[in-house]
Amino acid sequence: MGNIYYRIFIYVNWFTNRIFFNYISILVGAVAFLTLFWVRKQIKLQDEEAKQSKIRHDQQIKATQSQTDELKNESTKNDISRAWEIIGRKAIGNSGKIEALQVLAKYKDLETNKQIPLVGIDMSTKTHGGEWDDLEKTKIGKVEFVNHNTVKERVYLQGLNLSKTTIDDEVNLTNANFNGADLERASFEGAYLYKAKFEGADLIHRLLVGCVIHLHTTDCS
Repeated sequence: MGNIYYRIFIYVNWFTNRIFFNYISILVGAVAFLTLFWVRKQIKLQDEEAKQSKIRHDQQIKATQSQTDELKNESTKNDISRAWEIIGRKAIGNSGKIEALQVLAKYKDLETNKQIPLVGIDMSTKTHGGEWDDLEKTKIGKVEFVNHNTVKERVYLQGLNLSKTTIDDEVNLTNANFNGADLERASFEGAYLYKAKFEGADLIHRLLVGCVIHLHTTDCS
């Protein structure tokens, strides 16, 4: 009889342990699953936060760049406006026209993104208030040159640099008027000077390499 009770005890104990261990296994599995789910959720949240942070960072950079561009454009507009004002002001001598011309040649129109046209620009001494006597002309071959020594007062453009290497573009000075101007050491390298006027201008040590010039009936380059 005792043997039967012992067997029943062993069977009940085995069954209880089996249920307990199964329960523990299920519990451990559930905890592991929940932990994995939580970790994956946290990773997803961190990825989303990183993505949103990058979007905010990019938006901030874009806004800063936009503000910088606006300030730069505003500064460019002011520079261009001042340059035109200086060029339009009737004044001989050193009146800031060198820097003004170089600004206009270097900048581009903000609306068209094209070079600001300097076609027909008038830098002549007479227009800006200078004086000269009746100019004596010297003829060399078929070309007539004006004796610049007869000019009493000049528009000061010494060292004016409108060369292509400096401006990074070909400056179009078609029909420009530099009559009587002081262009000593000026550089028009690579510029387009078709029908530009230089009567009475001081062209000592000027650089006209690679430019296109039409003086009377002669083309030079």
